[in-house]
Amino acid sequence: MTIDNFKISNVDSKCIGHHTYLHALNWSCNVGMISIVEKIGRALFHKYINDFGFGARTNITLEGEVYGRIDPYEQWSRAKLFTMSFGQGITATPLQMATAYSVLANGGVYMEPYVVQSIRLPSGKTINHTPKKIRRVISEETSKKIIAMLVE
Repeated sequence: MTIDNFKISNVDSKCIGHHTYLHALNWSCNVGMISIVEKIGRALFHKYINDFGFGARTNITLEGEVYGRIDPYEQWSRAKLFTMSFGQGITATPLQMATAYSVLANGGVYMEPYVVQSIRLPSGKTINHTPKKIRRVISEETSKKIIAMLVE
């Protein structure tokens, strides 16, 4: 496949031809991921990137958090859209990756990430962190399907 004078292909012969989305995920088929992003479109893909927490602070209670930047989808070239579909051009911290996976584990809900569950003060008082739901990213049904695909 050639897009904006860039050739996008998979080296592995297991990705040649038409396959299911599960096959594209299992074999890391770039062309399969491009097919998916073509179907959902720029705006929805950008929304998912943001909703899963990429390109933004997690607001974790630690100093010096860094995060990547996601350009507005209106500025993406066709090649950038397609390469982003298989992860190139999206920067992510380990915390952002863990938080994105936690969306799946939490039935499609983005929870505010935290590192410390509780703090016990010298006075004996305990301050507990209460998990907070921030937003629904995908349905619980979709979450279960993606988990099953990842287990596969």
